Amino acid sequence: MFVKNWPAVKLKKTVIIADLHIGIERKFWKNNITVPKQTKSLAKRVLTLIKNLKTKRMIVVGDVKDALYSKDFDKQELFYFFEKLKNYEIIIVKGNHDGNLEKELAQFTSIKVVPTFSIDHILLTHGHKNITKCSEQTVIIGHNHLGVKLKDALGGIFIEPCWVVGNIKIEGEKKKLIIMPPFNQLCGLTPVNNLEGGKLLGPIAKKIDIKAAKIYLVDGTYLGRLKDIENQ
Repeated sequence: MFVKNWPAVKLKKTVIIADLHIGIERKFWKNNITVPKQTKSLAKRVLTLIKNLKTKRMIVVGDVKDALYSKDFDKQELFYFFEKLKNYEIIIVKGNHDGNLEKELAQFTSIKVVPTFSIDHILLTHGHKNITKCSEQTVIIGHNHLGVKLKDALGGIFIEPCWVVGNIKIEGEKKKLIIMPPFNQLCGLTPVNNLEGGKLLGPIAKKIDIKAAKIYLVDGTYLGRLKDIENQ
């Protein structure tokens, strides 16, 4: 299911990613931090992923854009990105940053914007809203931008994006929850093994038995359960 070395899931002929945050560089510019425009490299990475996996459909599990209310810059970047992907079917599961996205992408007939999506007995939802009913056995969300804090032999500390896999209960029934790492590499990562206040974002993630959750790096390395690597 997890695509090795990518923050992505493959199900049959569909690739799934989360948290593109197109236009995030504008936040850096406002704070006088120089970073290049990211949309071209984002589109290139997505196209490489799609072509490598030989898929024709992509699902984005929320937060396609970074700005809650798009300015001209954001609209231009959105147009550039999806123009590059116009030959592929795209389903966008709306995130909390995706207000008015349907209108902004109306010219792209290959794009469908939905609140949730079900595929292969898996429910896809961004994670900022609660779900009270779920017939699927697995739920995949984004929203949290999680990483794992690691320390090397010389004492250097760094944070690597990670997958978090655990269990939640919906209407008393146990479900598997998968929290995806963000696709945009400029998204700040919250270290799951050193959470401030011990809480995740969103009503779905907060239901997880986080201590028992399994942690995987994007390259597929299994680090163990969170309770075994906490506060490292």
